[in-house]
Formats: sequence, C-alpha cells, structure tokens
Amino acid sequence: AWVTDELKGRGRGDDDELDRILILRHRLGIVVGIVGMFVTLLVAIAGSVRVSLLVSATGALAVAAAMALVMTEDHFTPGSERGQGFGETFREGVRAVRTIPRLRALVVVLLLLELGTEAVDRLGYKEFLDRFGLEDQSLIGSWALFSLLGLAGLTANLIVGRALAKGRPIVRVTAVLVALASVGAALAASTPLVAMIGLGLLVQDSVREALWPVIHAWANRDAPSDARATVHSMLGQTATFSGMAGGLVLGVVAEAVSIRTAIAVAAGLWLLAALVAARQRPAPASTAAES
Repeated sequence: AWVTDELKGRGRGDDDELDRILILRHRLGIVVGIVGMFVTLLVAIAGSVRVSLLVSATGALAVAAAMALVMTEDHFTPGSERGQGFGETFREGVRAVRTIPRLRALVVVLLLLELGTEAVDRLGYKEFLDRFGLEDQSLIGSWALFSLLGLAGLTANLIVGRALAKGRPIVRVTAVLVALASVGAALAASTPLVAMIGLGLLVQDSVREALWPVIHAWANRDAPSDARATVHSMLGQTATFSGMAGGLVLGVVAEAVSIRTAIAVAAGLWLLAALVAARQRPAPASTAAES
C-alpha cells in the first residue's frame, strides 16, 4: 500500500510497474532469506542459538529504524487527519470490498486458500518427514531443505514475473497458481511414495510462495486509494482468522481420520479458490494494462 500510494502520488506508478516492483521485492526477500538463514546458522554453530536469535533481533530493529527514516508518507493522508477514526476507516475498507466484485472474489479466494494452508504446512511436512525419517535432521540439513523450498519459490516467482510482463491478467495468473497448489497438495495426499509426497509439497509450496505478490497486486489494482491500506489489512486479517479456523478443523479431521485426508480436503478447498479466481474478468485495458 505504501509503495502504491507514494509512486502514484509522484506520477510514476502505473499498475504494470507496481506489479513488477511487488514481484521483485518478493524475489529479493527469498534470496535474502536464504542467505540470512545461512548466516544465522553459522552464528548458531559458532556460538549458540540464543546468540543467533539476538543477531536476528538486532537486524530486525535496524530494519525498523531504516523504515522509519526512509518510508515517509508524503502522498497519503491518514484517516485521523481527514477527521476519520478507526471505525470510519474500517467501514471504508468494508464498503470497498462489498461494492467491488473483484475484491469480493479476492476475499473468497484468500479465505478458501488459507482454510487449507495450516493442514498442508504443518501436517503435510510432518507426514513427509516421518516417512523419510528426518525427524532428527541436522541444522545444515534443515537449512538445505528450506533453501530448496526457497529456490523453488524463486523459480516460480521468475515465471510469474515473465507471465505478468507478457500481459497475462492478474486473475488468470492467480487461478493457475492456486490450481497448481491444489494439484501439488492432492499428489501429496494420494500417494504413499515418499518421493511423490515430497514433489507434491515442493510444487504447492513454490507456487504459493509466488502467489502472495500476485494477490497484493490484485488488491492494489482494485482497491480505491483512500481505502487501499485498509483493504490490505482486511486481507491480512482474513488470512489469519481463516488459517486459524482451518487449522483447527482440519486438525480434527487428521486426528479422526488421517493426515492424508486432511491434506486432500485442503486440496479441494484450493481447487474451489482457483475456480473462483478463474471466473473473474480481467480489468478493462483502460484502467489496468493486464489484458
């Protein structure tokens, strides 16, 4: 929301440029995350995990200080300065979501997506690690595993960036990514083969990793300027509460039936989300260059 408001306020940020910035920011985050994990891992090996955590916390504080200095709001007027309190600002966001069909659809997509996320992220990897016998994996092995997931997400990010650069509509890219996540989860749920479970988890993880900047770009394109930050906040809250609810319900399913059944239900929820996204019309060329 900050990037969008500031660039558009300076007359520089058309929708395509903002999409590229969001994709690039996400790509950089993956690379820095892999490097950062390795650095903190070396600190943990040389010192201790506590020292590593202190180094990470110090880095986070430094980033916060830099944000306070660099990320000034020169082209956004907070609701408090417009005579609006929290309630009025929140209602603006609700009104925007309620009255703009594609934003309503985005909320539904996010709701369905996050309902299944906890089951796959927690139970899916437990199933894989239990079958593969990696419960006591070393620190280096853990870093290698997370780095592999990061590199897969980076590859998906590059592909998504190229698709958007070619003019593929945001809603279509979203539908394809969520559908691929559904296929990956279904594969992990339907086979006892460790290699295929790992492949399914790798597919769904990488495309979901690449999905977030696309969701943010979708919200940016459709949310009005005065409610954009509120809409992003509402999407975040939707993801949080949906993930909590889905984790509880699918956790019960896993306990009562099996982990694979819970993952299969998540795959079905993601397929519904992909269908909702696929039914949306791309924004007209006059308002967004995504067609």
